[in-house]
Amino acid sequence: MLDGRGAPVQLVQPRSHNPVARIWDRVTAYGGVTSELTSRLQTVGTTFARLNPRVGNWDEAMITVQAISAPGESGAAVVNAAGEVIDHVVSGATGVYSVIHDIDYQPKATGATLR
Repeated sequence: MLDGRGAPVQLVQPRSHNPVARIWDRVTAYGGVTSELTSRLQTVGTTFARLNPRVGNWDEAMITVQAISAPGESGAAVVNAAGEVIDHVVSGATGVYSVIHDIDYQPKATGATLR
């Protein structure tokens, strides 16, 4: 598979063990505009690609049934029903759905550690 510039893309397989969320779990986002909107998860641990690959592709993505974010809220915390921060907003279609990302994925994929 090639990206939008013709460079090879390495696909990462979704984690099948100990997921941070499951399909139909209820999640709530805390963004600046749409704080405390809640939806259920439609997909968990999938690869999500925008129509333009230069805009964004995410592994370990979760997609909500309804939008819980608005433009400009990328990075907003997403919590599960227990109130634990499990994800953050990375994308979406205004008023339709939100794409959220496993909070542990990016540090693990890049080898970064949080202090």
